[in-house]
Amino acid sequence: MLLQNNRLLEIRNAVFTAMVVVYLAAIHVSPSIASIASILLIVNSVWFFFETKKSKQLIITQALFLGVFLFSIVLSMIHGCHLNELTAKILVRLPLAFLPSLVSYVQVNKLSFSKYWLVFSLPIFWLSLASVFNYIDHYAFLSQMVLESKPIPIYSGVYHIEFSVITAILLLILFGWKMEDKIPKIMGTHIFFYFVFGGLFIALHVLSARTGLLGFWSGILLMNFQQGKKISLKYILIGIVALSSMFFVPSIQNRIINTYEDLTAVAQNKDLNHKSFGQRWEAWKAIVHAGGETPFFGIGQCNIEWKMQQSFDELKSNLDAENRISPHNQYLQWFIEIGIVGMLMWIICYSVFLIWMRRTGVSKQLWSVVMALILSMNFESLMERQSGVMIIIVSLLLISSMKLEKTTN
Repeated sequence: MLLQNNRLLEIRNAVFTAMVVVYLAAIHVSPSIASIASILLIVNSVWFFFETKKSKQLIITQALFLGVFLFSIVLSMIHGCHLNELTAKILVRLPLAFLPSLVSYVQVNKLSFSKYWLVFSLPIFWLSLASVFNYIDHYAFLSQMVLESKPIPIYSGVYHIEFSVITAILLLILFGWKMEDKIPKIMGTHIFFYFVFGGLFIALHVLSARTGLLGFWSGILLMNFQQGKKISLKYILIGIVALSSMFFVPSIQNRIINTYEDLTAVAQNKDLNHKSFGQRWEAWKAIVHAGGETPFFGIGQCNIEWKMQQSFDELKSNLDAENRISPHNQYLQWFIEIGIVGMLMWIICYSVFLIWMRRTGVSKQLWSVVMALILSMNFESLMERQSGVMIIIVSLLLISSMKLEKTTN
C-alpha cells in the first residue's frame, strides 16, 4: 500500500510540474489550454488541502485569500453588479484564491523545478528570438513605432507589457537558480544555459517594454544587494557592462527619447493622445476622481468603465475616446473597484502570504521576484488578465522550490 501511495504521489508531482509548464507556455498560443492547466492545478491544490495535515499558518493564509476573494465579489454585487457580469473576471482571478495551497504543495512535496529550467525557458526563448528577428527585419518601420509610443510586435497572444514581465521574471528566476548552483549541466556543460539566458536577456532589451526592464533591473539590484560580499568582482563588472551596453541598443535609445517626450508632455500639459504614459496619467486621474465619491468601498467591478468615462468628461480630458484607456495600475484598480478597505485587505493577504513563504524556508531570492511584480503592477493591472495571473502564480511556484537555508536541503 505504501508503494502504491508513493507511486501515486510521483504521478501527481509529475502532472503538477507538467501543468505548470503548460500554464506558462500555452498562454501565448491557446488561452483555453492554459485555463485547463490552471484548473488542474486548482483541483490538485484543493485535494492537497483536504488530504494533508495542515499547518495553522496554511489554514489562516488560505482562509484569508478565499475570504477576501469572496468579499470582493459580494462588494461588487452590493454595488449593483449581477453575477453574470462578474463571471469573466471571477474566472480570471480564481487561481489566485488558491495560491497558498499551490505553494504549500510545492514545499511539502519538495518539488525541484530548477532541473526543468530548459523546458520552462524554451517557449519564451523561441517567441522572443523570433520577435527580435522580426524587429531586425523591419527595423526602420518598427523603430519609428517605438518613437511613437507603440510596442514592437511579438509572436505571442499575450499583451506586450505582460510578455516583458514574463521574460523579466523568468530571467530573475534563472539567475537565482544559477547563483544557488541549482542549474544542472546539459551534456556536461553550462553553455546551453548561457545561450538561453543571453538570448532572453537580449530579447528583453531589444523588445524594450519599460515595465519588464524596470522589473528585471530592480530585481537584479535587490538580489545582488542581498548577496553582499558573496558577489565576486567579475560578476559586478559583467553587470555594469551589461547595464551600460543596453543604452546603445537602438530600440532602448528610441524608448528613452519617447519616454522623455512623454513625460515632458505630461509636465507641460500638452496633447497626450498616443502618449503611453500620458494616457495612463489621464486614466489615473480619472480613477482617483471617480473613486473619490466612494473611497472606502469603491464602485464595483461592473461600474468602472462608465464611471471612468464620466470622469474623463468631468475633468475635461483632451484624450480622444479611443485613447481613454483602462487603469493599467493594479493598486488603482483595487481602489476604484473595492475601495481603500478592499485594497488594504488584499495587501495584508499578500503580506501575510509572503512572510509565511519566507518562514517556511523559501530563498531570499523571493524578494527580488516580488519587487519586480510590485513595480510592474504600478504600470499594468496584472491581476486583471489571464497572462498576468499566470506569471504571478508560476513565478511564486518556481521561487517556492528554492531553499537558501542549508538545513532544508
